[in-house]
Amino acid sequence: DAVVGPVSPLIRLLEQAVGTGKVVKDPLGQVYTGFASYADLANSQCAFVPMNSNRAINRDVVRQRVQENIEAFERSGRYMEFGQINLLVVSSDPSHDFLVMDGQHRCETMHELIARFPTREVWFQFRAKVVTSEPSAFDELQHFQRSYPTDPRSFFRSRAEARVATAVLQRLKEMHPNSFKG
Repeated sequence: DAVVGPVSPLIRLLEQAVGTGKVVKDPLGQVYTGFASYADLANSQCAFVPMNSNRAINRDVVRQRVQENIEAFERSGRYMEFGQINLLVVSSDPSHDFLVMDGQHRCETMHELIARFPTREVWFQFRAKVVTSEPSAFDELQHFQRSYPTDPRSFFRSRAEARVATAVLQRLKEMHPNSFKG
């Protein structure tokens, strides 16, 4: 698959990270894995955009994880392990958007920790696969989810559909707060 049109600036960023030794690349040049500073990426033009899933960001989950990490830092001087964040990069997308295939709550937690404590380092492990288009990203998400008994109806085919679903869910939560407790 040759890339037609603009090339994602994230590919250049990942290639630079390979040069520093913090990231490695598979022999086919499609998958990058390594470690990154969340603050360095967040303070650049990079954004972490949740993938096409109906699992909207649960602010209660994020608040709990932020608090757990604050407590861990107070005890040990470091945050808890965030695990590997699975990302996709659409090679033809000129934006700086990493599509978060798995780890959207952890990314939000890291974002809030950096906002509250900007001088503390937040390192995380990631895997970023380069795909040619948003439909290819959707295919990759489905492939990733096949290892779990997932209902394919729980994923949207575009970020636009996911944004609409998130907005509808938020509105329902506002209208019926007692239905979403627990």
